[in-house]
Amino acid sequence: MVPPQRASTVGCASFVLLHAVVGPDFDVPIPSCLRYHIKDPYAVHLDAFVDMTEPITWSFARDLLIRGVDEHASQGDVSIWPGSDDGDPGSVFIFLNTENAAALLRAEHAEVRAFLDWTACVALPGTEAEHYDLEKFVRNLPPQPPSAPGTAADDL
Repeated sequence: MVPPQRASTVGCASFVLLHAVVGPDFDVPIPSCLRYHIKDPYAVHLDAFVDMTEPITWSFARDLLIRGVDEHASQGDVSIWPGSDDGDPGSVFIFLNTENAAALLRAEHAEVRAFLDWTACVALPGTEAEHYDLEKFVRNLPPQPPSAPGTAADDL
């Protein structure tokens, strides 16, 4: 496959059919969407459309997904690793974990790789800082409440 050329687009999305792995021989298909946007250049977003009015959305580092398609990668509540069928990486597994629940999802390796190729058209990996407005982020932080006398913040 020839990788797509750099585009002047601000984002991309790819609809994928994930499978929630319930047991050794049982999974449940979950229509999903992987999204990437230049306004949030370090993150990818995974929308899972289950029986709810709004999708369940997970956000995690694009770099984590890039690493996870080739080798086990983990950060916080998310772990990603390639699955192997006779040496061919046919699947990518995404494990999402919270205090209350966990889900093991399986995606087609080629679909995830194609999505990552499209994200590179928006912003090449390693160039995210060129697209991130840190000053705007800092300006939009809520003001710090005044600290009480005698607290650690008072000692600064």
